[in-house]
Amino acid sequence: MVRGSSTQPSPWLASGQNIFKATGRDGMTKTILTIDDSASIRQMVAMTLTAAGLDVIEAVNGQDGYDKATTNTVHAVITDLKLDTISGMEVLKAAKTQNPQTEVIMLTGYGSIESAVAAMKAGAIDYLTKPVDTEELTLALARAQERQQLKSEVARLRSVIAKEQKFDPGNIVATSPAMREVLEMVARVA
Repeated sequence: MVRGSSTQPSPWLASGQNIFKATGRDGMTKTILTIDDSASIRQMVAMTLTAAGLDVIEAVNGQDGYDKATTNTVHAVITDLKLDTISGMEVLKAAKTQNPQTEVIMLTGYGSIESAVAAMKAGAIDYLTKPVDTEELTLALARAQERQQLKSEVARLRSVIAKEQKFDPGNIVATSPAMREVLEMVARVA
């Protein structure tokens, strides 16, 4: 099930500011995939996200979530760790393979340090226990958004640095005829 974004103001406020922007730089509404075999939890998460102006894709089980994670462009995935045939960990790995920029938040009713560590090592940005507190979920999504923005900025800066570090023989001053000849040859090769 896909829920469209709402026109109501976002209830996700911290210090009077919206802490998770519903749209990206391109003006497109962000899409969140939520996967849980518990209809009540899935619907509560979906309603919270929709009220914040996000598009929500719901998946009712592991296979459905896996399929939707690999065929849709999503900005974040919120998934139960323990699902039926395909686990939340498998969905996490599939979502990250599909798009490394996708952030994943794990939910579980059976929290343990081992499973939290495994989820974080696999690439989850956060690990929340059920019942889900909407404020914790909001903060986790804000961290996910901040991480995506940082990754994007790092990629942009790397691109700028790579362009600036290109060798330009025209920037070298040479006075000897032999050195000028070498620089002309380098310019032709480059």
